[in-house]
Amino acid sequence: MTSARPDGPRAGGAGRALVTAVLVVVVLAATAVAAALAAARVLSPGVRRGIELVALTPAGLPAAVVAVVGALLLLWRRPALGRPLLVLALGLAALHAWWLAPLFVGDVPAADPAGARLVVMTQNLETGDAGAVASLVEQQSVDVLVVTDAPGGQVQGVVAAGIGDALPHSTLADGSGTSSGTSSGTSSGSVVWSRHPIRSDTLVSDGGDSRVVVLDVPGPDDVAVVALHPTPPYQDGGARWRADWTQVLDHLRETYGDTVTGRVVVVGDLNATLDHEPVRALSDMGLRDVAEQLNAGLAATWPANGRLSRMGVAVPPLFALDHVLTTRGLVPTDHLLTGAAGSDHRGVVTTLAPAPR
Repeated sequence: MTSARPDGPRAGGAGRALVTAVLVVVVLAATAVAAALAAARVLSPGVRRGIELVALTPAGLPAAVVAVVGALLLLWRRPALGRPLLVLALGLAALHAWWLAPLFVGDVPAADPAGARLVVMTQNLETGDAGAVASLVEQQSVDVLVVTDAPGGQVQGVVAAGIGDALPHSTLADGSGTSSGTSSGTSSGSVVWSRHPIRSDTLVSDGGDSRVVVLDVPGPDDVAVVALHPTPPYQDGGARWRADWTQVLDHLRETYGDTVTGRVVVVGDLNATLDHEPVRALSDMGLRDVAEQLNAGLAATWPANGRLSRMGVAVPPLFALDHVLTTRGLVPTDHLLTGAAGSDHRGVVTTLAPAPR
């Protein structure tokens, strides 16, 4: 008795149909991801999940590339379906590439070779080793340290580690770990230590104690350090995040107008990436991210040091939340990411120099 064999042509046709169906699903799914991320960036939703979705914008490029490759394969099998999907995928890939390109390519600004350098560091210290921060300040010859999201005990730890020896001026009212203007000793928000005297210290937002600190730095002008830590979007559904950013941007516009000039540095845990509307607003005002200026790529800072894990696997740094941005009066010459403090955020150390005259 002979066994029945599958009909060859029919089996082959079924296999090709299955491959085509899989391609269609892959292309549609990848296109949907790239389109959703593009839409989120353009629409700038102000609710928690929308704000978090914008942080994923860089993932839109690989998703769009997958869609392009799949559409090309589909074009060979089903031209009528492949053509419109290929056009859409190519458009999304071009858009995401345009957004990402400035982080990797572009002219690096020239610095005045004879100008005095200013080394700026920012570190989120909600967790981590406060003593290691003080050690890093000494190792990197840091001139300005901005610590954000640090409970009072952490700030006390930085003080106890002898930070005042290297950076004798600070926004602390005293050595207790309570910053000037902070309503509670439980958290110090944004604290600034400086090698140079502080001319003024102004709180500019209710959440996170974001502040503008003017430093008496050698040179033709003082340096204004805008130390930021807007409230994370997971608190209050994003409402406080929006309110903090509104206060910060309003203060800058009231102080400088539409374009920030002089020697101004924005430093801190911004709880936002370069794709978020408030940070793009800073760019429109003349403040450019140091990683972008130096073609340093995404420069992801969170999560760090294995402090966030999923299914037992440590999540590597994926999001650039901690930033240094400068006006044209200050030019970055170096950009370092460090996990030495053991925090769930990498620290950012940047060397700045005056722009050529």
